[in-house]
Amino acid sequence: MTHVILSINIKGGTGKSTFAQELAYNLRDAGHDIGVLDADIDSSNLATRFGTDKKVEFEGDHMVKPVEVDGIKLYSMENAFEESSFSQSGKFQGEVVRSMIESSQFGDPDYLVVDCPPGSSDVFDQLVQVLRPNILGAISVGVSNEVDDTARLVKVCNHNWVPLIGFVENMSGVSAQGEQVLTPDESEALAPFGRGKTKEFCHNIGAEFLGGIPLCCHGSEIEEEASETFDNAVEAIENANPPELPEDNIGNPSFIKNVWGSISSSIKKMNEEIPVSSLQDQFGVEGRRPLIMELELTDAGPISQIFSKIIITADDGNIKVMRPKKAKRQGIEPEGGMKITSQNLRFAIEGEKKIMRSYTGEITTEPYSITDAVKMGDAELWGDKTINRLAVLDKILTEVVPMSEVQKVMNPE
Repeated sequence: MTHVILSINIKGGTGKSTFAQELAYNLRDAGHDIGVLDADIDSSNLATRFGTDKKVEFEGDHMVKPVEVDGIKLYSMENAFEESSFSQSGKFQGEVVRSMIESSQFGDPDYLVVDCPPGSSDVFDQLVQVLRPNILGAISVGVSNEVDDTARLVKVCNHNWVPLIGFVENMSGVSAQGEQVLTPDESEALAPFGRGKTKEFCHNIGAEFLGGIPLCCHGSEIEEEASETFDNAVEAIENANPPELPEDNIGNPSFIKNVWGSISSSIKKMNEEIPVSSLQDQFGVEGRRPLIMELELTDAGPISQIFSKIIITADDGNIKVMRPKKAKRQGIEPEGGMKITSQNLRFAIEGEKKIMRSYTGEITTEPYSITDAVKMGDAELWGDKTINRLAVLDKILTEVVPMSEVQKVMNPE
């Protein structure tokens, strides 16, 4: 069975690709059969890094045979197209990644190292969904001064049940000709991107710190300068155990019906207990017109043979729910809305979600709301006045949402 290793971080430019390449070489040198997938569709460059201009071959039903370089099987967009950068939406990139995985013939390597794009939404979701049965874990490749992003990454992995095998601090100090570079006064090591915060972070949460990788004058020096870090990474991977798989109700008709029923109950309670007129005054559009939202379950519709969308309106002192066809007949058009799976919506309604502590494997629960779903990339908002819509949906479904938290979600920086 092939075990998948993800090289990940929320931020771009942290060295995920460099680490993925060097890790592949080190796993190969440890005697393993290795495949590498370049899932960073927006800036595919692993073929260049591996020094190959070979093109993939297509076999049978549009199946792709990865190229082989230095005894490693490699599939990057660079191996398929002359121009390999796709500046498209996250959804498009996610679909490309899914296609790459489902149509590639890596055979059965011991490990498939996946160079992930920055971020945590569409592409990452597709990667996790398609590779779920084979994911052994991920390695976080971050920068000391951006340790807050590493903390965000941990939460994303918790919610997606992706184990974090270990953490690497890249650009940790500077090395030149095998020597550590000091500051001009020679009082300490030169560290323009910081040094040591990742190790401290790992110590605080009980995670495994695999080591640092210094900035080097030449890429060829990285292997030698960070040999202990890569040795630690290979050992951690070889000793890792496959994670427990999360409960999966995606597309289950009975589950989806139950979710729609829960929403109806919540709407009824909303009308009885919350002053909808005040809500309309606060979040409605100009002239106190009704606020009209669409809520779509992405795993319903043709998949489950159950309707996938409802229209929610806040008007005349009441929250109302109707099917899209009825709304259209009445001339009611949604101004925006939310897309989410039935499972994550149910978690938001119940107020908590079962997660896995990605660095320990512990199964636990934590508070979860519509706001959290957006933070984690579990839900997609569309349309104008997204803050208003998020606030109203959260009030309707969970009745708990400080406006300051909504603002944080919509303006995370």
